[in-house]
Amino acid sequence: MQKLYRNRIKSFLLFPFLLMSLLSAQSLVDGLAAIVGQKAILYSEVEQMAQLISAQQKIDPYQNPQAYNQLRYNALDELINQQVLLEYARQETIEVRDRDVEAQVEQLMGNLEQQYGGLDQVEQTFGISPRKIRRYYQDQIRGNQIIEAVKRELFSNIKVSRREVEAFFQTNRDSFPEINPAVDFSIISLPMEAGTRAREAARDTLLFIRDRILSGDASFANMAQRYSQDPGSAANGGNIGFTSRGTFVKPFETAAYTLEPGEMSDVVETQFGLHIIKLEERRGEKVNVSHILIKPAASQEDVQTLRDSLSSIREDILSGKLTFAEAAKQYLTDPDLKARNGRVGKTDITTMPEGMQQILNELPAREISQPFPALDQINLVLVHERFSGGKLTLKNNWFELESMTLQQKQMERLEKWIQEQREKMYINVKMIL
Repeated sequence: MQKLYRNRIKSFLLFPFLLMSLLSAQSLVDGLAAIVGQKAILYSEVEQMAQLISAQQKIDPYQNPQAYNQLRYNALDELINQQVLLEYARQETIEVRDRDVEAQVEQLMGNLEQQYGGLDQVEQTFGISPRKIRRYYQDQIRGNQIIEAVKRELFSNIKVSRREVEAFFQTNRDSFPEINPAVDFSIISLPMEAGTRAREAARDTLLFIRDRILSGDASFANMAQRYSQDPGSAANGGNIGFTSRGTFVKPFETAAYTLEPGEMSDVVETQFGLHIIKLEERRGEKVNVSHILIKPAASQEDVQTLRDSLSSIREDILSGKLTFAEAAKQYLTDPDLKARNGRVGKTDITTMPEGMQQILNELPAREISQPFPALDQINLVLVHERFSGGKLTLKNNWFELESMTLQQKQMERLEKWIQEQREKMYINVKMIL
């Protein structure tokens, strides 16, 4: 369900840019760009942020070097502002809880595992160890959370009046872009996971492959090339290469580290599917392993069982046994949606998959859909309200305008405060480009 509301999540951190940032930092000849209080800002940090901004603004550094050079100065100014906030937090002993930092780190590491099929694949693709990625995330997340804590302190007493919202609208009405149609809705979704029969069929396939290898009829590498559904290693005969502890998901790592060189595991099940693993070589705490992955697919029977389950949930809601929100709280597996009782909220309808768009466009308000597939899930949706697109108006878009007015007031306060702090702090800019 994360894909449905990813556009609603914003962050100051450079998470999408992580791997490029780490690689560029390794290749740059570094030096001091500036000093803020007790913190040095490096050329590599400026370059990382400039590359991010250029990618967002679609500025080619080679085609437009003058514009890119200006981005470097803008990036340096932004990094100085961030360090001003962090230096203020250090002076005022504003801290964040370790468990809040680690919770976000674990979520991001999990996202990387799912995206690349394991942290070993990340290291193999980009040459960056999982431990280095984790440390990078920890530093960035802690800094971000501290900055947000300072901002909450600065913004705690800022409010906007009706008159201010109306004045903001009148001042900016000609510059507002047209907005797409939106819908406020709730959802209950269940993932289309393989059932017992599909998993057993995958296990039987792997056992057949394992028996052929053990009997000498085929080599592990040939079987991996023929059968493995891991695109990152199948072409290499299933070989992943040397990796360290903490790289693999736990069931895979436990199996890999209990093998002797040349030995092959039994079937191992992880969140990515079913594997057989072969230990090629061990060097201290590093292991060189190969594996064959089979991903059990949900059968038509599995999908129909899921539809039936959601139909039953729908009937319980319609009969008054429980509300949509109560059902969402009970059945959803996505923790963010579960915490919001399934309420996605007002969302640009054009960001939805085509099948989802059709349902949300046609379903009458305050009615519950029949179960339908989208995003590898079976879903029920409840439409609360629709919003037409076009130009923003005070009548139809009051909450958006109120939020925009508040954000402008907060940014004005932040800019003024940062300027005051910059005048008080030791700042030495050394960067010359």
